[in-house]
Amino acid sequence: MPQMKNARGSFSVRSYVPLNISLPFEEADDVALSGNISSVQFPNLKSLSFLSIESDRRLDCDSIKKSLSAAANTTNGTIYCKSGKSNSGSGLIVDAKTVIGVAAGVVGLLVTL
Repeated sequence: MPQMKNARGSFSVRSYVPLNISLPFEEADDVALSGNISSVQFPNLKSLSFLSIESDRRLDCDSIKKSLSAAANTTNGTIYCKSGKSNSGSGLIVDAKTVIGVAAGVVGLLVTL
């Protein structure tokens, strides 16, 4: 999409695989990004009406809001960002650790019977 400069109306991306988003927009009206979003960049952004980011992955929402607000000369109120579950030191998501813990407990119980 290097030729796209403006996104008038609604522009939406829903990703089911890890995706680094870098959009060339200079002006954008209503942008919605959701799913398995790894990073978000708008290197040419000058004007933004509304941006919504709902990522299943861990993002630094404060940093994204700060950089995009400064670039687009807008307020944090027009940028909504929700980051997914954080990873812990071992690299497994909390839900995966829970499943492993429950499975280990069930296997241990079956072995003792």
